[in-house]
Amino acid sequence: MGERGRMGSGLRVRDVMSKEFRTIGEEELLSRAVGMFREGAVKPGGALLVVDGRGRCRGVLTERMIVRSRLDPSRTKVKAVYRSSPLLSPEDPVEEAARLMVENDLKHLPVCESGRLVGVVRDMDLLRSMVEGEEGKRRVGELATREVRTIDENEPLSSALALMREEGVSKLPVTRRGRPVGIITMHDLVVHVVRPKDQLRFGDLAGEKPRPLSNPVRSIMSEPLVSLPPTATLREAVELMESRDVASVVLLEDGRLEGILTKADLLSALAKGREEEGVYLQLSLSREEVEDLEYERMLSDLKAFARKYSPYVKGGTLTAHFKRLRGEGKNRPLVSCRLVLRGKFQLVGVGEGWGFSQALSSALEHAERRLMRSKEIRKDRRVEERFLEKSLWE
Repeated sequence: MGERGRMGSGLRVRDVMSKEFRTIGEEELLSRAVGMFREGAVKPGGALLVVDGRGRCRGVLTERMIVRSRLDPSRTKVKAVYRSSPLLSPEDPVEEAARLMVENDLKHLPVCESGRLVGVVRDMDLLRSMVEGEEGKRRVGELATREVRTIDENEPLSSALALMREEGVSKLPVTRRGRPVGIITMHDLVVHVVRPKDQLRFGDLAGEKPRPLSNPVRSIMSEPLVSLPPTATLREAVELMESRDVASVVLLEDGRLEGILTKADLLSALAKGREEEGVYLQLSLSREEVEDLEYERMLSDLKAFARKYSPYVKGGTLTAHFKRLRGEGKNRPLVSCRLVLRGKFQLVGVGEGWGFSQALSSALEHAERRLMRSKEIRKDRRVEERFLEKSLWE
């Protein structure tokens, strides 16, 4: 049975949701939201629930969304930045909440009953529920990503940015003389490089001075590493993430990097994915961003990939994470896709394209090339011959 089949707690959203939440109108200025975050009206890492003129919940707004929008809060309304969100019912199973978080790439989901807001579910609420029982005794190494790219502390920030984009990741462990000592994230780059430039552009001279991309990685990395040995339990990992307020833990053994485990990894394991060809499939994007026909076509492409490599991916999970990039062509957004395969093989494929389906196709091709380099598959001459035949005709 795959890693997903062992999940299932019987808990409902009402068992884990918080009844403490703050709302903001979609027509209000972002500057009011900024003030609420800075004054502590919202807990660190929390979210505001966005409502329309009738009090109906439309989505969520986080401080990170505001920072990454690069818009002037004093002249921009909330509705230009917030993310639309599916609405949970108190009776929904926690696995459904996790699935919706993964598929919509959100960390907070509003809970409604009879059309009225009654609470909010946070990613950590779900993860705590996940590890309360027997699942909490599983080893972190079972769900962690084992192949992890790193960057030396003396490399320029521009190299870290390029590597994150190339690999489709938002964080990189940092090494010093080959030993892992810290971590740098995309959010670090936004906070220390991008946001200060925007603050100057908006006339805010009191903020941090922008760091040039030529500065070394060590200038903004976080250290020491928040780490665990690969033999630690999922419960220990979730407790550490919560106590240190981090979204990932690095696996170290005798000072060697053995992998990385993120909140997203844990949520994907808890979520109920769509099982096709013996593989659990997930598309992590807002359904409002794609039409039904394109969504079904992308699922079909995932199914075809799973069917083609069924002996090697069966029982695992195949998740496609999408992110809009700056740029637009032919009325379609520039999109990046990070395809993550977990199971017998652990594999990442990345790609970019105009529109979501094109980005997925690019990531699938990248994943296929990486898969073909594995020793196990190269022993299977039939798979190798099919790949060669396809390459000759393209």
